[in-house]
Amino acid sequence: MKKPLAFLLMLALLLPMAGCIKLNNVLDVLRETEAPTSVPEATEEAPAATDEPIATEEPIVTEAPTAEPTAEPIPARGCFCDRLQFNLTYRYDIDFDGLPDTVYIDRTEQDDWIEEYVLTITLGRAPDAPFTYSVSSINGLYAYAMDCYPDDNRLEIMLSWDELSYDWTTVAFRLSDGGTEIREYQEFFGVWPELVREFSEEYGFTAVASTDILGTHDISAAWKIGESGFVMTSEDYVYSLTGESEYDWIRLKKKLEVEIIDEAGNVTGSAELKKGDYIEPFSTDCETYAVVRLEDGRLARVQIEVRSWAEYGDNCGIFINGRDQDHYAELNYAG
Repeated sequence: MKKPLAFLLMLALLLPMAGCIKLNNVLDVLRETEAPTSVPEATEEAPAATDEPIATEEPIVTEAPTAEPTAEPIPARGCFCDRLQFNLTYRYDIDFDGLPDTVYIDRTEQDDWIEEYVLTITLGRAPDAPFTYSVSSINGLYAYAMDCYPDDNRLEIMLSWDELSYDWTTVAFRLSDGGTEIREYQEFFGVWPELVREFSEEYGFTAVASTDILGTHDISAAWKIGESGFVMTSEDYVYSLTGESEYDWIRLKKKLEVEIIDEAGNVTGSAELKKGDYIEPFSTDCETYAVVRLEDGRLARVQIEVRSWAEYGDNCGIFINGRDQDHYAELNYAG
């Protein structure tokens, strides 16, 4: 009878104790859920817990991130000249701030084959403020992007078009050195694709204009674009199409005093050309002198003066050695 009695007494003591243990286990679980006090050690089956949330999807960006400048300008290739096509988007770094800017030229055809072009330049740092420039009622247009002076951290955009009058106009666009505005520079000459193929770091591009010095002729010169606008880089304008036919030679009807010069422009002597002699226009500065080639191949310089209508009225014109150039020869002029 003693063993069963002892067992019953032990069972009576353990039952309340088991209830306390179970209650304590439940309370411990609740406390760990509300405020864990320790992080379990990592195992291969259970890696260590961290404070970072587990990313299951890409975060949603509510604002556009700020674009950071790149280390090198776009493009970073020095002096260059690109011809631009129409209705295509080009990306350059016009102001060298490291952000890509866009250039777009919209071309539309109007009545009677007349064309309209709209240039749009959008800076990467001001995407909501594009610069636009339109040209209409013209015969045709060429467009270029270039870097005439790589050290000045600016690119240039240039448009050159043929007016209905067949006169050429060229406008260049360049961000000011202060970076606050796109400036426009204009010249009355044409820049044709075949002339920019020989674009060079020293001289830039070639442009063709028209002059009435020694008759109406096309003349060409080398140019660049800088902070002050168009800069002529060649010493003189060269008569572009002379030497191609007998009509390029001019027959004198009066004697003409000239200075003989060498290829470098140094005066080596003087000569008096006779009536009936032929001269061929060679080059000019369009202000004070013209260089001609003589029949024997020598070069000669004549003094000229260009008098504008605004300043001289009816006495305007082009004068050689103080007399109207028509005094010396029968000259051909464009109608």
